[in-house]
Amino acid sequence: ALSHVSGGCTRNIMIPTLRRSVLAATLVLSHGIISGPDTLLTTADKSRFLKVLKAKSTKTDISGSFYALSALTLLGEKPKKPCQSLLKLKSDDSIQDLYFLVELGCLRKLSTSMMSTLESGLSSGAIADAFMAAEVLTKMGSKVDKEAIEGVLSSLAQKDGSYKATAGASRSDAVSTAFAAKLGKLIGVGKSSSSALIKLGKKVGGKLYFSSTGRNRIETTSLVLGSLLSSSDISADDIASIAVFLMSSKHVEEVKDISHIMTALTLLSDNTVHIPLVLTVKDGATKVSNVVGAPVKGSKVTVESAENSNGDKVDISLSGSKLPSNLKPGLYEIKFKVTPPEGAYAEQLATRSVSVTADVLPKKVAVIAARGSKLTGKEVKHTATFPNSFPGEIETDENEYVLHVKVALTGNDKVEQLFMQLSHESGKTVSFPLEPTGKNFGKKLNLGSPEFTNKAYGPGLYSLSIIVGGTLLTKSTRWEVGNIMITWPPASSPSVELMGPKEEISHTFHQPDPVPNIILPLAFTAICLAPLGIIFVGIQHLGLKLKLPGGSQNIWALSFLASLLAIIGLNVMYFLFLNTFEALGGLLILAVPTVITGNRALNDLYAKRRKTKTE
Repeated sequence: ALSHVSGGCTRNIMIPTLRRSVLAATLVLSHGIISGPDTLLTTADKSRFLKVLKAKSTKTDISGSFYALSALTLLGEKPKKPCQSLLKLKSDDSIQDLYFLVELGCLRKLSTSMMSTLESGLSSGAIADAFMAAEVLTKMGSKVDKEAIEGVLSSLAQKDGSYKATAGASRSDAVSTAFAAKLGKLIGVGKSSSSALIKLGKKVGGKLYFSSTGRNRIETTSLVLGSLLSSSDISADDIASIAVFLMSSKHVEEVKDISHIMTALTLLSDNTVHIPLVLTVKDGATKVSNVVGAPVKGSKVTVESAENSNGDKVDISLSGSKLPSNLKPGLYEIKFKVTPPEGAYAEQLATRSVSVTADVLPKKVAVIAARGSKLTGKEVKHTATFPNSFPGEIETDENEYVLHVKVALTGNDKVEQLFMQLSHESGKTVSFPLEPTGKNFGKKLNLGSPEFTNKAYGPGLYSLSIIVGGTLLTKSTRWEVGNIMITWPPASSPSVELMGPKEEISHTFHQPDPVPNIILPLAFTAICLAPLGIIFVGIQHLGLKLKLPGGSQNIWALSFLASLLAIIGLNVMYFLFLNTFEALGGLLILAVPTVITGNRALNDLYAKRRKTKTE
């Protein structure tokens, strides 16, 4: 037996058999029929594992070498152990290095420094270290300090029989609990409850797995499994659920994970508690195997119920281990019952989707080039029998431009894809589905219709093929029938005249609207300016004189007039080039000084007049 340690934790790898770790177990009886895993470790899976493992160098690190060598051995290989290279890499202060080397059979003698490291590991406070140190000392024939181990176990023990990983941890740890059980069997110390260990697992969607801090689920489940199979508390259903989890995790690429997967699957396929079964159906034959693909002889398979793809019940009985040969092609959901031989097995139910295929081949094809969609009986018929093709070429032109294609098949009628394919000599292809016409299939293709012209390359030589396919066919078939020369419509090349100069393009523009008489706008302008003229005439008639006020009034009056002139200028600019928003912005700015200067000018004028009256 090889014990597997990872990150301070161990697991048993039995080479070549794993029976020794579970000989004392009591056979577990399943209450009722259970469900097992849907898949097993296939030949392709094993080949993928071997490819990864053989690419791993077994001389660069001790732990990686141990994982790779262990997995290779479980896969039936006989790897050489590079003990000399590994001994050069070891550290006398590493319990894990010493443990791996002992398990590989590379360490023959313990030095004083090694003994000191192992004795310290017994009381280090970690159950994994205590187990590794005790295992090395036991195998090397040295004495184990049981009192030191009992001290570690008592400090980490929980009331329900589980154990914590460290003294400061707040809850139980599955790996530590499993190793406490192994220590008890190794040197007779400690007390671990397998029922408490099972409760630490998590069951989701029919998968039972274990988790631990610092380890992934695959590693933890593999480390725990050996202890579970040594107890009588675990049920067959729980073991089957662990198998379901492991099989769903088999697509791993790391050497360490592969080693854990192989160790766990080997335990599941060879123990005295419960061996999960896997039912496979291939080519109508059923086969019962364990999770690593080894057949389980003496198993009996029966059909409990079956439904077709429409949900209708179907009566199916096996003939020996095979499905009936007269079963109609289609998709079936079949529930099988597996009754295994006596031993560490239990009856299992397995639901499988089974596809029954049919052999369908083209038998005969007939092709006619006609003038229309109706045949007169005078047309030339070109026929061929599978797999031959008709001689010569079929020619089509403006007089015979409708292809009539008919295909007869042999075998069942479960055809989902039946096409006629036309391949142009340039390499472009176009396909058309053939429709049922009674017992046969056919197509009327007008070579002048958009159905063809929008998809095809144009006139030229085409190769006609018939394609038969479908999900329920044993295989698809492509039959090259013959060649068709399509000359209608005739090919046309661009005329040279089309590429020459063109006539000058002339346009008719919109005629401008008639201009109104100029007298009207001038009269309107005169009316608008009349008030200004009346003001000047009135001033002259009344003898009034215009003068600017003097003193401080002169400043505010001039500023007010300047503001008015600025506003007039702004209006002129608005007329010439400013837009509305720009004009409004300028007017808002000019309004401020205009209001202020106007107010001060009027106040000064009022004050002057009031003073004059007083005097």
